[in-house]
Amino acid sequence: MRSEVTFVRLKFEIRVWARNEKERDELTEQVYNQMRSNQFGGGSSWSDDEELHDFRWVSGVPVDELGEEGIKSMVLNCEFMFALGA
Repeated sequence: MRSEVTFVRLKFEIRVWARNEKERDELTEQVYNQMRSNQFGGGSSWSDDEELHDFRWVSGVPVDELGEEGIKSMVLNCEFMFALGA
């Protein structure tokens, strides 16, 4: 039997908002660790159900509002691999 499988890279963006730079960096690290450690094949995880694997962090760009009291945020660009096939 033969089957055809197509691998698709799912690209997405996550934005983390925080009150200050330290909190922004901590939240960004938590999001990264959650995404990286909960991918397909990593045991019981949310991505097992969706069969997402090969997590890749593409970029993280800090965005700061003007002023010392401005909201701090980080735009994260990430990818997962997904297999389509019969």
